[in-house]
Amino acid sequence: MNRKMYFDFIERQLSILVYEIKRRGRLNLLDMNIHSEYFFRDFLNLLYGYDFKNMNTISQNYEGIDLFDETNHIHLGILECLNEYEWFYLNGYVRLVDRYFVVRVV
Repeated sequence: MNRKMYFDFIERQLSILVYEIKRRGRLNLLDMNIHSEYFFRDFLNLLYGYDFKNMNTISQNYEGIDLFDETNHIHLGILECLNEYEWFYLNGYVRLVDRYFVVRVV
């Protein structure tokens, strides 16, 4: 019984997060985007044992790549819309990395 209650709570909170990211993005307030990058970094590191690091610590607002794991050669984009991925792909950046994954937030 607790499982459903926890699941419903997490689902509701993530839905609110998605709404807030969309709303703030329209106003060009991107602080929640940065928080979501750190959330996914910690979540995926915990869940899969990766060692993702946030690219913002190396180069602020690095184009197309938000998280990277040097050990496993994985690059990850946390995107609001797939147009960002299309830009990354069309400009040839995908060829520069071993594995590139996209997490679509909204």
